[in-house]
Amino acid sequence: MNKHLKTVALILCFVFDIALGVWASSNSSDEKAPLFRIGRNRDANEIWYTANFNANGTPDIKSPVNVFWLKKTAQNRTEPLTWIQRHLAYGIKVLKNKANEVKFQFVSYPNRSFVMRNHNNSYQVFTTSNNQEIIVERIFINISGGTFMLPQISQVELYGIDPNTGNCTIEIIKP
Repeated sequence: MNKHLKTVALILCFVFDIALGVWASSNSSDEKAPLFRIGRNRDANEIWYTANFNANGTPDIKSPVNVFWLKKTAQNRTEPLTWIQRHLAYGIKVLKNKANEVKFQFVSYPNRSFVMRNHNNSYQVFTTSNNQEIIVERIFINISGGTFMLPQISQVELYGIDPNTGNCTIEIIKP
């Protein structure tokens, strides 16, 4: 990625983090902030991933992560994923579910694992990016064509935060 584009992306990451903080503080306490979310270049709608806890405050054994649409194009209405989206695209496959840690992969991309665990008194999702562990903030998918069932993805942008420094990180994945 050229230097100018990387600088712009880091600025956008910083602005987004501020906006998410303002949004979370302005919404009622019963709404869950996302662990992370996926955006696409097709529209403003996002797929949100939130933690699902049991009565003990630990991730639910049967369903530790809720996955749903936030339809920004329809007054921020939430909708469940369709069967196809859950099983072929945006759903997750839980690999290991311990009391305070959940390891999972996307059903559509088994090449990378993610771990949800408690960090600084809140659950966050971690992965390895550019040989370092990061907190996943968001993923952006650039779709350049194809069909509904077989979209052509030109690149995936993985935005995260270095848990040691607080710096934003960006990884560009070319499928």
